[in-house]
Amino acid sequence: MDYDRLKEEIKKHEGLKLKAYQLEYNTADGPVKEPFHTIGYGHRVKESDKIDVNKEYSYDFVEKLFQIDFSIAKAGADELLGDCHPMAKEVGIECVFVLGKNGFSKFAKTIKLIKDGKTKLASEEIKDSKWYRQVPHRVEEVSRKLREI
Repeated sequence: MDYDRLKEEIKKHEGLKLKAYQLEYNTADGPVKEPFHTIGYGHRVKESDKIDVNKEYSYDFVEKLFQIDFSIAKAGADELLGDCHPMAKEVGIECVFVLGKNGFSKFAKTIKLIKDGKTKLASEEIKDSKWYRQVPHRVEEVSRKLREI
């Protein structure tokens, strides 16, 4: 598995912000801001990070956060998916990176289909989600990877 390529894909999807921000989603009731801040390549700011949301941080600082987050996502995908096709594992890593292990674990049908080697069915199942309705272009990309296995 080419982890460097996968890291670059995730970085491209996430975009880089050196200052913390709150994600905003459009809903039927209007725009809604997330109750937490994000920095770097999609790092969800925790109180223990001691990040000043009014400060701009260095590239090196947010790169370190990304490397830690990637390692956590890889471990979460390994735990949820076990041994599976390498491309399916890449999808799992990206899903855990974005949604967290707990969040991706709620995709029980998708995970089971991946573990059973039914990646084409998993590619459709993953789109039956709130995540797909929020960011269809992102989920289409992971769905495509599963479909092409």
